[in-house]
This record gives sequence, structure tokens and C-alpha cells, in this order.
Amino acid sequence: MNKKILAFLLIVVLIISTIFISGLFAKPKIRISSAYLFEGFLDQTQHSPVYEVGEEIRLAVKLDPAKMKKIGNKYNAKFSVDQYLLDLNGNVIDERKNILVYDENFDNQEMGHIFFIFFDTKDINKGTYVLRTIVNDLNFKQSAPVDKKITIKNPGIVMSSIFTGYTEDDVFIKYNDVVFERGDQFDVYFELSKYSFANGLSNVSLSMKLTNIDDDFVVFDSPDFMFLNTEEKDYKRAFPISTSELEPAIYKLTITAKDFISGNSASRFVRFDIR
Repeated sequence: MNKKILAFLLIVVLIISTIFISGLFAKPKIRISSAYLFEGFLDQTQHSPVYEVGEEIRLAVKLDPAKMKKIGNKYNAKFSVDQYLLDLNGNVIDERKNILVYDENFDNQEMGHIFFIFFDTKDINKGTYVLRTIVNDLNFKQSAPVDKKITIKNPGIVMSSIFTGYTEDDVFIKYNDVVFERGDQFDVYFELSKYSFANGLSNVSLSMKLTNIDDDFVVFDSPDFMFLNTEEKDYKRAFPISTSELEPAIYKLTITAKDFISGNSASRFVRFDIR
């Protein structure tokens, strides 16, 4: 065989072998298959990219299945998540490192993962931003970013999202689950701020409405069931919810705050499932 042809074939074989060996030992690349804004855990209805100051931004990030690090007879997935709020010029307005750390072992070598990430907007000014979320694979030292363009409006009175949970020693502890057994009791919690004052006191009404979504039936509707006349600039409240009289169904609880001094109002809702 011609020496030049032989040399050429040897080079080709060497290149193919190098590519094959590199593939065997290459680190699995982390990939985000989808990312979406959602309203709540019950049905994960997608949220528009427009929020009010105080409203919690909830982001679901799904990763493609990828090989995991083997530790003993298990496969380990170890991730952290960072978030950055950028203005439209790319300047960092807010930075939150390690807002989620995930470290779990599995029997299977490849599987996908989904993360639920929360961003509080209480101290963010109105405007349009880019919410950059970076998922870091700590085992293989790789990262994958995803950007969401969002707009934050200021209604004048700032109301947080409504959370379900329980209160212990005057401290509210949030649930991520919103599915309850009939007879369970839990608390709903929210915060208010940026309301107006006249003669040193606020004048804010709170209304509450509970709807059975399955039957399109209003369980109760209590307009102006409570008035907030206070010198305090921030208001935090947990209301107990008893489910013993509720039929199994999906419910929507809406709380509305109206500032009678400024005329501004804000409304939030939470869905929960009674089984």
C-alpha cells in the first residue's frame, strides 16, 4: 500500500479514536428544556410577565435528563440556583446567590429534574427587567442560564402574594403544598405596605372571598370585613382557615386591600384543594 495512503488512514483512525474517547469521558452538558412563570402550585397556570410590587415571581425550570455522578451504588444530582435582576442595559439591580440548593441520590443514572424558584419583589421599583436564573451543576462544574423579561407595576399599595402554612411561636412557616384533607386547618398569610396615612393613621379595608371553583359557587364573600387603622408602616397577618365545613373541591381565596386615603387597591388570590 502507498505510504501516503497508509499515513492518511492512520491519521483518520487517530482522529476518530480521539473523538470516540473524548465522547466517553466528556462531562454531561446541563440543558434547560423549559422555563415558565406560574401562578401557584395547584395547577401551575402560567402567569403573565407583568407583576405588581410585592407579588412573588414563581418560576419553574425543567432540566433535560442527563447522566449523574455515581457515588457507591447511587447516582447523585447536586445543583444550586442563582438569580439576578438586570435592567435593560444589563446592569445588576439585585443578586441572590444559592437561593436553592439541591442534593439528592437516585437509583437511576439518567433522569430529568424540575425546580421551583421564588423571587420576592417587595423592594423592587416599578419598571421592566430581565430576571436571569442560572442553574449550576455542582458535580460537573457546569451552568445553564435562562432569561425572563418581566414588568413590575406599582399600584400604590404593596401587597404580597398569599401563602398557605401554619404559625408557630408567632412565626409563619410557609407550605409549598396546597392540597389538604377535609378537616385540616391551616393559615393564609400576606403582608401589606406602602399604604397612605392621614393624621398619622392608615385607613385600609380588607375584603375576603372564597369560591368553590369546581361548582362555581361562592362559599362566602365578606367585603370590608376588617379595617386597618394603624400607625405601623408594615402589616403582616395570618388568618386561620378551617376546612371541616368545606366539601372536597378546588377553592380560590381572594383577599383585596383598599386604601381609602389614596384610592389605590391591590388584590391577591391563592388556590387550594380539599380532598
